[in-house]
Amino acid sequence: MQRKSYSILFTAPAVLFMALFIFSACKLIRPAADRQPESFNLRFNDGGKFKISQFTDIHWENDSVEKCASTARLIRHVLKEEHPSLAVLTGDIVIQPSAEGWKAVTALFTEAGIPFAVVMGNHDDEAEWSRDRIFDFLETVDRRIHISLMSQYHPFPGNCDPEYPELNRTLRTDEYQRVVEYARNLGFKNLMVQEMESHISFLPDFDRDDVFNG
Repeated sequence: MQRKSYSILFTAPAVLFMALFIFSACKLIRPAADRQPESFNLRFNDGGKFKISQFTDIHWENDSVEKCASTARLIRHVLKEEHPSLAVLTGDIVIQPSAEGWKAVTALFTEAGIPFAVVMGNHDDEAEWSRDRIFDFLETVDRRIHISLMSQYHPFPGNCDPEYPELNRTLRTDEYQRVVEYARNLGFKNLMVQEMESHISFLPDFDRDDVFNG
C-alpha cells in the first residue's frame, strides 16, 4: 500500500474501523463555520477506496502566528491534494488558548468540506478547557459528526491488571448496547457499530511471520 508522509500526519487508503469519540485562529485564518454541512456523509471514492488523512500532535498555539499559518497551509494542502474521505485528528491538537484554537482547527476542515473526527491526547486539556468542555464545543460543530463504536476488544491472557478483571474478557452485548444507546440519546446521527463477533473476525493471526501484511 502506497503511503505519503507529511511532517504532522500520515495519509493512507483504508477502511474505517477506529474507536473514536468523535469529535478564528491565527490572525491569518478566517473564522470557523458554525456547523458541518448537511452533505457530510462518509463514502468511498470513485476508485472504491476509503482514504483517511490523519493529523497528529499539531500543538496549535494561537500566539505562535507563524507556526499556526504554516500548519494551516500544510493541512489545506493535504486536504486539497489527497481529497480524503475522512480526516482524523489524533492527540495534542490544541495547546492554547482553547476557544480560539479549536475554532481555528475545526474551521480548516469545515471550510474544505471534509468530514473529520477527533481523538484527545494527553495535552489537550492542559489549557483552560477541560475534556468535557472540548467535547461540548465539538458537539456544537455538529452532531452529524461520525462516531465509530468498536466492540472488538480482545484481551491477551495475563496482560491485564488483576485488580480490573473486567479487562480480561471481551465485551458483553448488554454493555455494548448501553454505549450505543447512550450515543443515540445524546443525539448523534451517524454511528458506526460492529457485530459482537468482530473481536474474533478482526483479530490478527499472530502465528504468522508477517502479521499485518496481506
